[in-house]
Amino acid sequence: MVILDYGDTSATSTDIIIPANSQIVDIDVNVQVAFNGSGTDLIDIGIVGNPDLYIDGLSVAAIGKIAPATTALCANWKDIGTSDVRIQLQVTDGGGDASAGTATFTISYLQNNNLS
Repeated sequence: MVILDYGDTSATSTDIIIPANSQIVDIDVNVQVAFNGSGTDLIDIGIVGNPDLYIDGLSVAAIGKIAPATTALCANWKDIGTSDVRIQLQVTDGGGDASAGTATFTISYLQNNNLS
């Protein structure tokens, strides 16, 4: 589980490393404190060099578990490739004025489930 907050507006590497040939089966995002910027507050989850590879533009304006739905790029979850990847995240503060917002995310994967 990784905690992110409204200040993570630049691409931030996490300690999560997914092993080569793994398949992501779920990404859970839980908002504890709603992000309160005057614009649209979104998060991206991906890898170093491509921070929106797995989730692109998920709204974090409401408290609770947020289903990735159409913002999840599930085709990219199938097989992460032949090298380990480090997970990266980024918050977009649409109005540039957020003063609160906290969420956690958890990535579940099957190791060495090479589906390529």
